[in-house]
Amino acid sequence: MPTQKQKTVLKDLSENIGKPVGEAMRNAGYSTSTSKTPRQLTSSKGWRELLDQYLPDNTLALAHKGLLEHQEWRARDA
Repeated sequence: MPTQKQKTVLKDLSENIGKPVGEAMRNAGYSTSTSKTPRQLTSSKGWRELLDQYLPDNTLALAHKGLLEHQEWRARDA
């Protein structure tokens, strides 16, 4: 089960695309030393559950497929 800190990190990252995971972790209340190794978060069971809930693989695959097959090169490039 995802923790509140994990949920806060995911929300922060989704609202601030490109933000480093470690920075989002610090903002959520993780210690500086823990935030220097984001893999501890991203390899956790709770994090995987959050991603499965909000970014399921089949949804991502359909979006990628649609962009790869899009006729406008700008859509694919973006």
